[in-house]
Amino acid sequence: MAGAGREWEKERASFAKPFRAALKTTLKNWREKARFEKKLGRGSRTAPNEQKEVKDYKDLMFWSGIAGKVLGRVRFLLGGAWDKALGVFEKVKEKLTAIRTKVRGLKEADWSRPGGRVA
Repeated sequence: MAGAGREWEKERASFAKPFRAALKTTLKNWREKARFEKKLGRGSRTAPNEQKEVKDYKDLMFWSGIAGKVLGRVRFLLGGAWDKALGVFEKVKEKLTAIRTKVRGLKEADWSRPGGRVA
């Protein structure tokens, strides 16, 4: 597994270094625009291609940074245990998403009356 970890780190570094350098040069205007929009509260873009741009940018920022490097190392150190933990996380995420959807579907009247239903 150590060899795969080294290969992954080489691949991560091969896109991380040029991307981080481009943030200071060619992508500087795009990054400043994204930061400005975030300050204005326009965090979610509406057009599908804009949403993909934002997701790709966030992914690149994460994986090219220290957090991505650490997470990659942890992933390769844990090996199969990582896959099991990820499976558990996905199940919990599905349950919480279902609960959130159910709660959002309740009407205010259900919450305001005494003894109103909770779930």
